[in-house]
Amino acid sequence: MEIIINILLIILIFTFTIKKVNGRYFRFEYAINVLIIFYLLILLNLIKSYFELPELNLKCVNYAAAYILLYWYLTITIKRFYDLGMEGWNLLTLLIPIYGIIAAIYLLIKKGEDGINKFDKAIDYNKAVNKKTRIIDIYDEYFRVDNHKYYLKKNGNEYKIGFPKNITKQDIIKNYLSETHENKEDGYGEIITIEKKEFEGMIRNLKLAEVRESFYLIKSETKIFIRKENFKYSIILEKEADTEIRAVINRMAGFPEKIETKDYIIYKKIQKKDIRGLINSI
Repeated sequence: MEIIINILLIILIFTFTIKKVNGRYFRFEYAINVLIIFYLLILLNLIKSYFELPELNLKCVNYAAAYILLYWYLTITIKRFYDLGMEGWNLLTLLIPIYGIIAAIYLLIKKGEDGINKFDKAIDYNKAVNKKTRIIDIYDEYFRVDNHKYYLKKNGNEYKIGFPKNITKQDIIKNYLSETHENKEDGYGEIITIEKKEFEGMIRNLKLAEVRESFYLIKSETKIFIRKENFKYSIILEKEADTEIRAVINRMAGFPEKIETKDYIIYKKIQKKDIRGLINSI
């Protein structure tokens, strides 16, 4: 009975994942995540060896950890297949003896498709702005909404948000948080402490469009596709892109790699701050 339940749960997780996952996972970041999952499996086995737990508790811990790691692995592997221009159902080939090992190695070493493929998902930056939807860019130590910059310090589930002294009470973020939280002063300005789930709730309630993996904007009838790739960003233009737009991008510093394919011009390894500079420049 236990085996049947586990099989059904695995099928359920797989079906849910393949329906919900979109976007692409690139070679380097995929390899890093696979390595992390591998080390976590080793750590889990060490914990089982060194800590004596009642059999029921041990089973619960094992199953919970296994399903979390399985979901993680399925998510990144489906996205990796998407990066190669292949359907997520190809994940099932990993279950085939011998061939599965070859497929796993292939996922680790094969370069993804350049340019834009059918699995790239992006929000329309222009449409969001035109609908007066605010864009939120989240960095390690601060975030931006429109042109306002807010200090952000994460400590587990606790988030401290700092407001510069020039921020007024009419500011959308300050106004929203001040209704339910107490402000404290420090050298930076006002500080409000909230939980992670409250921060995520703020994004939903204020209908902020979060720039995560990829988005695009249209300037001078040119579609500029911006994609998160191997922990940095890439800018992708069609070969017929407006020459002025291309000139602006070429003038910007910090673009260490440029690739031209049959259909696209691709600028790689760009920092997020440079992406913000590009948006402001054009």
